[in-house]
Amino acid sequence: MADYDDDKDERNPFCCANDKCECGGLSDMSISTILKFNPLYMDIQPSKFILSPDADKPTKYVIKCLSKVKQEVIVNMYSYIFEIQNSRHKYGVFTQFYHVFEPGQTMDLIIGIRASKDLSFTELALEHLMNPFGVLQISHYRSWKKDDSDKEWFNKINGRACIHKLDRNYYGHWEVKLAVEHETDDIKDRKKVFAVKLLKTVEKKADEIREKKKKAFPLMLKDYHPAPKSDYSGYSAMTVFEGVPSAKLDANNLKSVEQKTAAVKEPEPISTVAPIKKKKKILGCC
Repeated sequence: MADYDDDKDERNPFCCANDKCECGGLSDMSISTILKFNPLYMDIQPSKFILSPDADKPTKYVIKCLSKVKQEVIVNMYSYIFEIQNSRHKYGVFTQFYHVFEPGQTMDLIIGIRASKDLSFTELALEHLMNPFGVLQISHYRSWKKDDSDKEWFNKINGRACIHKLDRNYYGHWEVKLAVEHETDDIKDRKKVFAVKLLKTVEKKADEIREKKKKAFPLMLKDYHPAPKSDYSGYSAMTVFEGVPSAKLDANNLKSVEQKTAAVKEPEPISTVAPIKKKKKILGCC
């Protein structure tokens, strides 16, 4: 991708709205491609999202804007167990932090365990069910807002400001699966509830697929009889894992499921890029 000049074009060259763009737009790009070509121009400390399970000791991250121009920073978090405690929008498992950052400005991002009364599966999509601790997404792009007020952000859902669609011209993006320092009894209990939800969701999806196949191939499936569903009576906290279970959690096959359980991997450190001093910039920098 060719260099571009900030004075002539303030937009990211990876946006299809830009006449220099040849990629077809971010909507057609894979997440891995977006992460590769859109590193964060933010310094985030600590650099790994390994969270504290203690209710009175939330994990604090410091975000610093490395860009020489004002940026809009949006952090989305989908988690049944944790939440962004200083969020500007909260609904179900979804919490959102968004602010306008001036060059060199720092802000705190505080993540802590949810209160028991706030536990909910609302807004939890299937792709977020693969990790009980949740998924965090960070994006930023150049801002033209006058200030950081709700009026300037203007998007409203249920009476609360919410950014439900990111600017396609964003400069930086990062996604990470969250992890926990150690598991308390409360965490284990929540993982148990989460695992049952995962299995029920997978079974529901499987039923939907079977119904579609029955309609499409009625003769082929006329003698098909699905196995009875699990009552989840043989659940163990060890069975929460990343991936779709290949068997039901009952007393007969619980052991085989646990043997296939994959431990939640430690998250990769945040990938950031120091600001480029030269006038011309490459690959979506700001």
